Amino acid sequence: MLPQAHVVDYRITATKYVAIVSVLVVLPFVFLHFAEGRAYIGSLLLLVVVILGVAARSGSKGQHLSLLLLFGFVPAVVALLGLSLVAQGFTASLWAFPTIMTFYLLLDERHAWLANILIFTVIAYLSFRYLDGAVAIRVGASLFAVSMFSAILTRVITRQQGHMQKQIVTDSLTGVSGRILLADTLQQALAYCRTTGGVATIVSLDIDHFKAINDRFGHEVGDDVLRALGEVLLKSVRKSDSVFRLGGEEFLLLLYDTDLTHGVSIAEKLRDAIATMEIVSGLTISASFGVACSVGHQDWKAWVKRSDIKLYEAKRAGRNRVVSELPVVARTSAPPNLAR
Repeated sequence: MLPQAHVVDYRITATKYVAIVSVLVVLPFVFLHFAEGRAYIGSLLLLVVVILGVAARSGSKGQHLSLLLLFGFVPAVVALLGLSLVAQGFTASLWAFPTIMTFYLLLDERHAWLANILIFTVIAYLSFRYLDGAVAIRVGASLFAVSMFSAILTRVITRQQGHMQKQIVTDSLTGVSGRILLADTLQQALAYCRTTGGVATIVSLDIDHFKAINDRFGHEVGDDVLRALGEVLLKSVRKSDSVFRLGGEEFLLLLYDTDLTHGVSIAEKLRDAIATMEIVSGLTISASFGVACSVGHQDWKAWVKRSDIKLYEAKRAGRNRVVSELPVVARTSAPPNLAR
């Protein structure tokens, strides 16, 4: 699952602006209702403004209080509109239209559907009971149309945001995660290890003689190599693990609940899998690996540096091998001679 922090959820931004509009537009009606003796409506209206204010403040910190909005804002608004319609008639029903749009802006799609079914049911029932039949039909039809249009717009926005987020966090050539997610993901992994007492391992890898591959076979073949490597890496890890392209021909794997011994074993299997990749005739591919296990007190940069140091040791030792804090694992096949 892709982290959501790098593309701000539009609902967080929407909550902030809805709260601002509520203070500017709705708050005067609070005083009006109190002044005209409708304290119960004024109190509910004030509660709605306060809830939105709390949600907007949390949104400024990157948090979306979905439960507060669902179980606080929605019931308060539905009760407010119902009481207002009984007390004021048709005029109060007009507030149901922006409310429906607000539900789709503030809530996820499923909860917005539930909230709008609730408000539609309440308003339609009270309209047929307290308003003229022809007016009630028009109110109900208009509410339904606004709800449908809002649902369509929300679906489009949600899909576009998901597509944009995927483009931002995914390397377009290899399909693995881009470097933008590295810091947050490794920090979360270290926090997980400290909280649970578990371990995680990262594996740094670099394709051997990649420049020589580009020089000899061309950059299109080089791209094919990177693309094939991305497929191999993604197929070799669990859903809980992560694969990153750090740049060029360098990649990094995050393996949850994996100690150093198992990390080395996985790296060896990947080394064998990479050696069997068939891109073009006459091209043999190998990679060097550095493996490092999590240490509770270290930060993510120190963790990556430890794996990079082992990767460089693998390069200096002749490439096509796995190096970690454990004894060096000797290579089982000769590295390609592409440096000539």
